[in-house]
Amino acid sequence: MEQTYKSSVDEVLKQSGIVQHLRELLVRNPQEVATASDIKALKDLVEEVIPSFYGLLNPPDGMLRPIEYEVCLLTRAFFSPAEIGKLLDRNDTYIANLRRRILKKRWGIDGAPKDLDAILLNTF
Repeated sequence: MEQTYKSSVDEVLKQSGIVQHLRELLVRNPQEVATASDIKALKDLVEEVIPSFYGLLNPPDGMLRPIEYEVCLLTRAFFSPAEIGKLLDRNDTYIANLRRRILKKRWGIDGAPKDLDAILLNTF
């Protein structure tokens, strides 16, 4: 049952209009960054299909900064770190360091950026 639920959530995210729109931004020439309204639409979608997402990432004792939460949203929507950097107009090193800091800040783990990705993709 739980795996079926996760699969359907994954499909909803992948097939959503906002995720498709963000993917289109990445292939435009020149590439375009995500707007604030794009990020809000993704946030609204994730919070609709995974209601616990925001609360689990932002407990009362340690809120993520907006850019950190945006990285988590985009990761959960199956964007690669390079794609996230392009959508948020940040370089790859910045995104990698941010992912490492989120992992430490939220879970207390000194790990690799990909460890955060695994948590976000497999926990929610």
